[in-house]
Amino acid sequence: MMQQPETNIAVLFNENRLADLYDVLDELHTAASEGTLHTMNARDKRELLALLNDVVYTAQETIREINQQSRREEKREPKLRILEKPRSDQKGA
Repeated sequence: MMQQPETNIAVLFNENRLADLYDVLDELHTAASEGTLHTMNARDKRELLALLNDVVYTAQETIREINQQSRREEKREPKLRILEKPRSDQKGA
């Protein structure tokens, strides 16, 4: 009998949370562009802007750190180099 691959609950949970975050931001954007933000948000505009700026900052920092990690991983990959064959200077060999 074939064994089913194990599902990583934490990965699924985080994927769902990221999708939810995107949905909330998209709804806020729609409400802001339609002038109906007051109907879906109890915070005053200054608080909402501060929170959104924190979200943007955290997202940008996360992107920067992921890119840095990717660059570090690329540097660790072995590089193939062609070396010259050493000349034999030994006499009679």
